[in-house]
Amino acid sequence: MSARIKKKDRRPELMRSLETATGKSLERAATLCRSIAQQMVSRKFTGPSREERDRKNARARQKRAELKERARLKKEAESGGTAEA
Repeated sequence: MSARIKKKDRRPELMRSLETATGKSLERAATLCRSIAQQMVSRKFTGPSREERDRKNARARQKRAELKERARLKKEAESGGTAEA
């Protein structure tokens, strides 16, 4: 199997590590390198991490709770009840 090594795939450190790790030829390392690069830009690698998502959701939840509380206090004040801030 002969694969042409594209310029963008000639990352020496990655090529060398792949070559030593697999014991394969440089061409094989190039194809591995390319497939790894493709996987990294594929959908599952580009999305936000679980921590980021959780942080964002927590912030949104907090904001919703604050808005709800503010609306409740406003409603209470309008209806003539004593609203405590």
